[in-house]
Amino acid sequence: MNLLPFAVTLLLILSILGCQQLDECLYLKKDTALFKTYFHGLRSVRNKFEKKAYSRTVAQLKEKEKKEKKKSINDKKKVYFRLKNFGKAKGRVNLYALSKMEDAPKILAAYLKKIYSNIPFFRNSDSDITLLANDILKWVKNNERNKTFKDFLVENLEHKRVFYKMLKGTHVFLEAKRDSSPVGYPCFEAIFHYDMQNLHLVHFNGASCTLLSTLLSNKTAQALIDYEITLLKQYPENTPYPLNKRTLTQFLDRYSSKSKEDVAAFFDFGNIEPLKKPLQFCDNRTNLTVDLGHDY
Repeated sequence: MNLLPFAVTLLLILSILGCQQLDECLYLKKDTALFKTYFHGLRSVRNKFEKKAYSRTVAQLKEKEKKEKKKSINDKKKVYFRLKNFGKAKGRVNLYALSKMEDAPKILAAYLKKIYSNIPFFRNSDSDITLLANDILKWVKNNERNKTFKDFLVENLEHKRVFYKMLKGTHVFLEAKRDSSPVGYPCFEAIFHYDMQNLHLVHFNGASCTLLSTLLSNKTAQALIDYEITLLKQYPENTPYPLNKRTLTQFLDRYSSKSKEDVAAFFDFGNIEPLKKPLQFCDNRTNLTVDLGHDY
């Protein structure tokens, strides 16, 4: 039997099978390389996209925070400054300067009635309130520098009950507005002080809306407030205090019978220098003031 044809046939079969197996291996290797390349590229693209998306999100958040911060600052700027003056050191009335004025009893009685309207005593007749105002001014005129308002309480026992409440005040207070009644009332030392070195009643930019209405009449004070708010809206980049002595005098010449002498006597236009900062918290949204204890 001749084995040569059989061996050649077997070798041919094995060669064909080997070539097929080699082709499959090469194809598989190529496919593996293609798949690896594809998924590696896909992962790289996704990573880059995620980084861009993250960067964009962070940038947007930062931009949003900046806008919100800017809006918050602008909102704070939009709050009319006199709404924050009530019960603050810079807006206190100098009783020594007031005692030198001709209409001092009338002014003080009207101001006390507006501030302390939540105390039952101030719902009494005007004569009782005027008597209290007169006694306070009389004590101020005879006051020595080392005396405090607590000494008035000791020396005027007939006013003991009402003045004790005025001296203590309430922990929370809010100035009366056109559409709302006052909440609580500040302590006496948050509204008044005694300074023989200063003959002005109060600093103009420290005066509250309530004090302006007492000094200038309700109509004139409201016109002045509206005028200041208009100026603040028209020129928001300027100083937060839109009026000075000259522009105030010009305004009063048009809207009030108050003379230049009255303006000069009432208001100080120098730098605001409060004696001491009170321990108070004022909510910017509601303007409600919480008295945390005072040391004037």
